Amino acid sequence: MRWAKEVRGITSAKELEGFIDRRFVPAKSSLSGRFKGAFREFYDWSVPRYRLRYVLAKLTQFIDRCAYGETEGTSSLTRYTDSDFEVEHVFPQQPSPEAESEFGEADDPYSAHWLGNLVLVEKSINASLGNRPYSKKRSVYSQSQLLLTKAFAEKPKVGTQTKIDKAVENIESFREWNEANLKRRHKQIGKLARTVWGIPRAS
Repeated sequence: MRWAKEVRGITSAKELEGFIDRRFVPAKSSLSGRFKGAFREFYDWSVPRYRLRYVLAKLTQFIDRCAYGETEGTSSLTRYTDSDFEVEHVFPQQPSPEAESEFGEADDPYSAHWLGNLVLVEKSINASLGNRPYSKKRSVYSQSQLLLTKAFAEKPKVGTQTKIDKAVENIESFREWNEANLKRRHKQIGKLARTVWGIPRAS
C-alpha cells in the first residue's frame, strides 16, 4: 500500500483533510485527461455487461438521491443493478425500418452503442419498447420511476425550484432522437459522470 504508513500516522480530522488534499486531489486531477478520452470512446462493449449496468445505475441513483434524498429506495445501489431494471437502447440495436428512418443518417454506424443512447428502465417497461422509433418510446420513458430516464423524455412538472427541479436542471429532454442529439446527450452524461465520481475537469 503506497500511503499505508502515512495513513497510520493520521491522528486528527485536520490531518486527514490535509492527506486527502495532498494525495487524492492530485491523483484525481491526473485521471481527468484519461477520463475524457475513455468517455469519448465509451461504447456498450467497452466494459463488461455488469460494469455497464453499474455505470448506468450509479448515474441514475445519483439523480434520484439529489431529488428525493437518502431514502429506502435510493440508498442502495443494488436496487438499481438488480433484475427489475434493464439497459435499454433508445435507438435500437436492430431498428425497425420506421425507427431507422426517423433516426436518419448516422456518421458512426455504431452510434446505437454509445453510452448517450442508453437508459436504465424497468423490466416491465423495456418489454414494451422493442425496436420501435423514439417517437413511440418517448411517452413510455416518461412513465419510468427513475428520474434520469423520465427527464430524458420529459422534464417532470412539480413546481418551481423544488429539489426535483434542481436535480434535473442540467438533464436535457429530447423531443426527437437522431445522431446529433445522441452525441449531445453523450456529452451531458459525461459531465454528470464527472460529478458523480468527483473527477475534475481537465485543465
